[in-house]
Amino acid sequence: MQDSGTNFLNFIPGNILKSLAVCMAVFLLSGCSEDAPPLTPDLKHLVSNQVESLIQSDFPDLKDIIIEYVTVTEDTDTVFFETYVNSTTVLWSPKHRTYQIFANERLSIDRPDDGAIRAILAHELFHIRDYLGKSLLGLLRLKRDYEDDSFRRQYERSTDQRTLELGYGPGLIRYRKWLYRTIGDPEKVKYKRHIYMTPEEIESWLSSHK
Repeated sequence: MQDSGTNFLNFIPGNILKSLAVCMAVFLLSGCSEDAPPLTPDLKHLVSNQVESLIQSDFPDLKDIIIEYVTVTEDTDTVFFETYVNSTTVLWSPKHRTYQIFANERLSIDRPDDGAIRAILAHELFHIRDYLGKSLLGLLRLKRDYEDDSFRRQYERSTDQRTLELGYGPGLIRYRKWLYRTIGDPEKVKYKRHIYMTPEEIESWLSSHK
């Protein structure tokens, strides 16, 4: 017996199938939320100033891209910075997409020093650089692979290392120490230490790269 689902697809015109595939791609990338609320003005000023300075000094290839600053709305007890591609722009060419930097509004009340923030934002800009080099298919593959714990660990630690190579090791150490104190929950801290380089590992890397 032939598969009825296959027969059904045979009756769908190619252009409609393509549209359905595009819709599915946008759905799969919907974690890159276009509806995230904007940052409050003071926090946006803090974050955007650091990002603009970093782009000028270390990421000149990102100077012409569009970045919007939005609020972390999920996992607010553990996530303070992250980056995405705005899902409404994933079909555009990489340089014309809108990239998002998320920040946790809790930073308005308690945050690490400016050097620590600069270090973690350098880490996040490396993610945007990665997104900039990927097609829609590449973004989908990255999202799929990132669900795997071992890939996520390798990817985030590689990004940490690139951040260290720019000279932001001391700031990243201070950020991670602040993060662990702020999270508090031992199990959640343990997971962060597993995925990202720990202060001890960063210090070891710095000692071996003098």
